[in-house]
Amino acid sequence: MRRSGVRNGLLVVAFAALLLLVTATLRLRSREAARADFDAVTAALIAADPESNEALLAMTRSPRIVAAGAEVFRTTCAACHGASGSGVIAPNLTDRYWIRSPAPAAILRLVRAGAPSRGMPAWEPIIGLERARAATVYVLTLKGRNLPGKAPQGEILE
Repeated sequence: MRRSGVRNGLLVVAFAALLLLVTATLRLRSREAARADFDAVTAALIAADPESNEALLAMTRSPRIVAAGAEVFRTTCAACHGASGSGVIAPNLTDRYWIRSPAPAAILRLVRAGAPSRGMPAWEPIIGLERARAATVYVLTLKGRNLPGKAPQGEILE
């Protein structure tokens, strides 16, 4: 009788382990399917209008684009905005204060055309549109970090 009880106990444990494995596999497949759907929607947004607010925000979820933007920022923006984006002679990009609109498309327009009256060059003729877009995407990842640095400039804009 005791052997039968042990065997039944082992069967229950084996069944529970199998159930956990199947559940975990289904969850993983579900996550993979959701990620694939998200990637497809992101690709469609970017293809439709890569300079829209939605597409630029979607690009912040791409490690490749963010890394490319970080490199552009390091080589072209950090001298004025600081390596962390907290501002040196140019504004702190990590706080809630903005001189101009913090909308992604507005930031891209600023990077492309510059702000000559404030000493910021137009970067698109120098680095090209793709790198200007990548830098913008990286700047979007800095927003809200609130790093100590240059005193706030502009108004609180979300």
